[in-house]
Amino acid sequence: GTFDITHYRDNVIGAYTPFDNNLKIDKLKERITNLPEKDKFDPIFEKKPSIINAKFKNIIPLTDEIDLHLKHNIVGMSRVIKPYEDEEGNRYIMIQSKDGYQYAQGLGNGENI
Repeated sequence: GTFDITHYRDNVIGAYTPFDNNLKIDKLKERITNLPEKDKFDPIFEKKPSIINAKFKNIIPLTDEIDLHLKHNIVGMSRVIKPYEDEEGNRYIMIQSKDGYQYAQGLGNGENI
């Protein structure tokens, strides 16, 4: 479809009722109005999800033996995947996952070998 910044400003942001009374919708709408000129882009353009997906890194190498494969972009990824460094300086990633947790528990008793 088409992205129209005026529609976004008036109908998406303009129709929003904020929970926080300190959020000034009119000021936000003014900033949105200035974006095309400030950041040098057309105010109306065709959306091309394939370009966004092409920039999405879906395979992250973790070790020589392990890659993390992301199926699609995750909203709030920093709540699901977190860095961790222990007291010896070893670096890990933590991934919130019930299935992964159960799998890792089985590694200790040889179940998942």
